[in-house]
Amino acid sequence: MKDKERNFEKEVGQSTIEFLVSFSVIFTILLTFVRIAFNATNGFYAHYAVFNASRAYLVSDENNNSVQNGDSSAFEKAKEVYDRFKVEYLIGGTRPELMVNNPGSFANKPFIGNYITFKMDFGVSSMIGGKGPITLISESFLGREPSRQECIERICEAFSAIDGGGCSSHTTIYDNGC
Repeated sequence: MKDKERNFEKEVGQSTIEFLVSFSVIFTILLTFVRIAFNATNGFYAHYAVFNASRAYLVSDENNNSVQNGDSSAFEKAKEVYDRFKVEYLIGGTRPELMVNNPGSFANKPFIGNYITFKMDFGVSSMIGGKGPITLISESFLGREPSRQECIERICEAFSAIDGGGCSSHTTIYDNGC
């Protein structure tokens, strides 16, 4: 009988220790998933802000084909839309600067739209996801309708090819979508 009592005394608290060890592992996994969920939500919100700014950039039209003059007000409109979203509160830190990508302004970049580059802490610890921030890029490159000025230039060019008169002559031509 005394042998059983001695074994029982050695095992006192074992279930408490097992509970604490398993609870800490499960709690760490739970926190990791919560952190990943917040990171994904914040990233989607930042992307939504860039997408709306890109749409505003693409639909702003001044009937001007010049990249230097025609896109500056469109970019200001895109910044205005982007500033409505308070991205810096979710991703932490400073507000990422909205950048524009226009084929006429950068060589070898065929897409039109906006993007931001920002940093976020990803991991919970150095073992799970790393401790330092990671650099993320949110891009929104959309298709673009031609401006009215581009349409006028294309139509005049087509008229010139048909009869050499340009826009001064009256010629019927196939509708090219303008």
